[in-house]
Amino acid sequence: MTIIKSNRESIGAPAEAIFNLLADYRNFNELLPEQVTNWKVSGDACSFTIKGMADISLKISQRLPNTQVIYSSLNASPFSFELVFNIEANSLSSFITCEFRGDLNPMLQMLAKAPLQNFVNMILDRLKFHFES
Repeated sequence: MTIIKSNRESIGAPAEAIFNLLADYRNFNELLPEQVTNWKVSGDACSFTIKGMADISLKISQRLPNTQVIYSSLNASPFSFELVFNIEANSLSSFITCEFRGDLNPMLQMLAKAPLQNFVNMILDRLKFHFES
């Protein structure tokens, strides 16, 4: 199992607001890079294409109110993985991390590690921008 952790980010928003945004896929596309196309949402599932890379399908597999949201890949994705968002309340702000957990073969892990590290950090940068701009 490949695990890639984001930086721990402080966001000037209550844990409940961050949780509510992450727990609803209708909001998730604003956190994704510009290379994402074909965005579709249906309840607790979404799908999209990363230009030149892959088609991804996700479902929200777990919601722990105000503390954790887990997205799990569906069969249409090229490999099995999860994105785990952990939220820690801290008075008027919150700390958040994003963790990629995936079943990558050694070759794919070597090729994908840096882009995935950038991806999990970028999601949190965009989340911070959403709440603090």
